[in-house]
Amino acid sequence: MNKSWWLLALLLPLMTACQLNRQRLPLATALPLRDVVVELSPLADKYRLDEPILMTFTVTNTGTHAVRISRWSSPLEGRFTTDYLDVHRKRERILYTGDRLHRNPWLLKDFVTLHPGERLACEVDLSRNYAITEGGRYEVRFRGSGLNRLPDSDPVEIKIKD
Repeated sequence: MNKSWWLLALLLPLMTACQLNRQRLPLATALPLRDVVVELSPLADKYRLDEPILMTFTVTNTGTHAVRISRWSSPLEGRFTTDYLDVHRKRERILYTGDRLHRNPWLLKDFVTLHPGERLACEVDLSRNYAITEGGRYEVRFRGSGLNRLPDSDPVEIKIKD
Protein backbone atom coordinates (compact mmCIF):
# COMPACT_ATOMS: atom_id res chain seq x y z
CA MET A 1 0.00 0.00 0.00
CA ASN A 2 2.80 2.41 0.90
CA LYS A 3 4.55 1.77 -2.46
CA SER A 4 1.33 2.59 -4.36
CA TRP A 5 1.10 6.05 -2.77
CA TRP A 6 4.73 6.71 -3.54
CA LEU A 7 4.25 5.71 -7.18
CA LEU A 8 1.10 7.83 -7.49
CA ALA A 9 2.89 10.81 -5.92
CA LEU A 10 5.67 10.43 -8.49
CA LEU A 11 3.46 9.95 -11.55
CA LEU A 12 0.73 12.51 -10.86
CA PRO A 13 2.90 15.62 -11.48
CA LEU A 14 4.25 14.07 -14.68
CA MET A 15 0.76 13.27 -15.99
CA THR A 16 -0.43 16.78 -15.10
CA ALA A 17 2.53 18.40 -16.87
CA CYS A 18 1.89 16.35 -20.01
CA GLN A 19 -1.78 17.33 -19.96
CA LEU A 20 -0.96 21.05 -19.54
CA ASN A 21 1.57 20.89 -22.36
CA ARG A 22 -1.02 19.32 -24.67
CA GLN A 23 -3.56 22.04 -23.86
CA ARG A 24 -1.28 24.94 -24.71
CA LEU A 25 -0.26 23.61 -28.12
CA PRO A 26 -2.94 24.38 -30.71
CA LEU A 27 -3.48 21.97 -33.54
CA ALA A 28 -2.24 23.27 -36.89
CA THR A 29 -5.13 21.50 -38.59
CA ALA A 30 -7.57 23.93 -36.92
CA LEU A 31 -6.75 26.56 -39.56
CA PRO A 32 -9.39 26.81 -42.27
CA LEU A 33 -7.14 27.39 -45.28
CA ARG A 34 -9.97 28.70 -47.44
CA ASP A 35 -10.16 31.82 -45.26
CA VAL A 36 -6.51 32.86 -45.60
CA VAL A 37 -4.83 34.57 -48.57
CA VAL A 38 -1.06 34.89 -48.99
CA GLU A 39 0.44 37.50 -51.32
CA LEU A 40 3.95 38.43 -52.39
CA SER A 41 4.51 41.84 -53.97
CA PRO A 42 7.76 43.46 -55.13
CA LEU A 43 8.67 46.83 -53.61
CA ALA A 44 10.25 48.05 -56.87
CA ASP A 45 9.66 47.68 -60.60
CA LYS A 46 13.29 46.64 -61.19
CA TYR A 47 16.23 45.66 -59.03
CA ARG A 48 20.00 45.62 -59.55
CA LEU A 49 22.15 42.63 -58.63
CA ASP A 50 24.10 44.73 -56.12
CA GLU A 51 21.06 45.84 -54.09
CA PRO A 52 18.55 44.15 -51.76
CA ILE A 53 15.64 42.48 -53.57
CA LEU A 54 12.81 43.43 -51.23
CA MET A 55 9.29 42.06 -51.42
CA THR A 56 6.28 42.35 -49.13
CA PHE A 57 4.78 39.14 -47.74
CA THR A 58 1.15 39.56 -46.65
CA VAL A 59 -1.23 37.13 -44.94
CA THR A 60 -4.91 38.15 -44.82
CA ASN A 61 -7.84 36.53 -43.02
CA THR A 62 -10.73 36.87 -45.49
CA GLY A 63 -13.12 34.80 -43.38
CA THR A 64 -15.63 35.60 -40.66
CA HIS A 65 -13.80 33.86 -37.80
CA ALA A 66 -10.40 34.34 -36.21
CA VAL A 67 -7.73 31.89 -37.33
CA ARG A 68 -4.49 30.86 -35.67
CA ILE A 69 -1.48 30.28 -37.88
CA SER A 70 2.05 29.21 -37.16
CA ARG A 71 4.86 31.65 -37.90
CA TRP A 72 7.15 28.71 -38.70
CA SER A 73 8.45 28.29 -42.25
CA SER A 74 7.22 31.71 -43.33
CA PRO A 75 8.52 35.30 -43.32
CA LEU A 76 6.40 35.88 -40.20
CA GLU A 77 9.32 34.43 -38.20
CA GLY A 78 11.35 37.54 -39.02
CA ARG A 79 14.10 35.64 -40.82
CA PHE A 80 14.57 32.77 -43.22
CA THR A 81 14.64 29.43 -41.42
CA THR A 82 13.99 27.19 -44.42
CA ASP A 83 13.41 27.32 -48.17
CA TYR A 84 9.78 28.49 -48.34
CA LEU A 85 9.95 30.41 -51.63
CA ASP A 86 10.05 29.02 -55.14
CA VAL A 87 12.41 31.27 -57.10
CA HIS A 88 12.89 30.49 -60.81
CA ARG A 89 14.72 32.06 -63.74
CA LYS A 90 14.06 30.63 -67.20
CA ARG A 91 12.31 27.66 -65.55
CA GLU A 92 15.41 26.82 -63.51
CA ARG A 93 15.08 26.78 -59.75
CA ILE A 94 17.38 29.18 -57.91
CA LEU A 95 19.40 27.67 -55.07
CA TYR A 96 18.39 28.52 -51.50
CA THR A 97 21.48 29.49 -49.49
CA GLY A 98 19.93 30.37 -46.12
CA ASP A 99 19.52 28.54 -42.82
CA ARG A 100 17.57 25.33 -42.26
CA LEU A 101 16.35 24.96 -38.69
CA HIS A 102 15.13 21.81 -36.99
CA ARG A 103 12.23 22.37 -34.59
CA ASN A 104 11.12 21.46 -31.11
CA PRO A 105 7.38 21.08 -30.46
CA TRP A 106 5.25 24.19 -30.94
CA LEU A 107 4.58 26.68 -28.16
CA LEU A 108 1.84 29.30 -28.08
CA LYS A 109 4.35 32.03 -28.93
CA ASP A 110 4.94 30.31 -32.30
CA PHE A 111 1.38 31.16 -33.38
CA VAL A 112 -0.37 34.37 -34.32
CA THR A 113 -4.13 34.97 -34.39
CA LEU A 114 -5.64 36.83 -37.32
CA HIS A 115 -9.11 38.24 -36.76
CA PRO A 116 -11.59 38.64 -39.65
CA GLY A 117 -10.26 41.17 -42.15
CA GLU A 118 -6.92 41.44 -40.36
CA ARG A 119 -3.64 41.19 -42.23
CA LEU A 120 -0.01 40.79 -41.32
CA ALA A 121 2.77 42.04 -43.56
CA CYS A 122 6.55 41.92 -43.46
CA GLU A 123 9.47 42.40 -45.84
CA VAL A 124 11.48 39.62 -47.44
CA ASP A 125 14.96 40.13 -48.96
CA LEU A 126 15.58 37.50 -51.63
CA SER A 127 19.19 38.57 -52.19
CA ARG A 128 20.24 37.39 -48.72
CA ASN A 129 19.03 33.79 -49.06
CA TYR A 130 18.85 32.88 -52.74
CA ALA A 131 21.72 32.60 -55.24
CA ILE A 132 20.54 35.35 -57.60
CA THR A 133 23.68 36.00 -59.64
CA GLU A 134 22.35 37.03 -63.06
CA GLY A 135 20.05 39.68 -64.40
CA GLY A 136 16.75 38.75 -66.01
CA ARG A 137 13.16 37.95 -65.15
CA TYR A 138 12.49 35.84 -62.09
CA GLU A 139 9.29 34.23 -60.88
CA VAL A 140 8.76 34.06 -57.11
CA ARG A 141 6.05 32.22 -55.18
CA PHE A 142 5.53 31.47 -51.48
CA ARG A 143 5.11 27.76 -50.87
CA GLY A 144 2.90 26.97 -47.89
CA SER A 145 3.63 23.91 -45.78
CA GLY A 146 2.15 21.52 -43.29
CA LEU A 147 4.01 23.40 -40.55
CA ASN A 148 2.38 26.77 -41.12
CA ARG A 149 -0.82 25.62 -42.90
CA LEU A 150 -0.69 28.69 -45.15
CA PRO A 151 -1.75 28.38 -48.78
CA ASP A 152 0.67 29.00 -51.64
CA SER A 153 0.77 32.52 -53.05
CA ASP A 154 0.26 33.32 -56.70
CA PRO A 155 3.59 33.72 -58.52
CA VAL A 156 4.92 37.23 -59.13
CA GLU A 157 7.56 38.36 -61.59
CA ILE A 158 10.53 40.51 -60.69
CA LYS A 159 13.09 42.06 -63.06
CA ILE A 160 16.77 42.26 -62.18
CA LYS A 161 19.35 44.27 -64.13
CA ASP A 162 23.02 43.29 -64.28
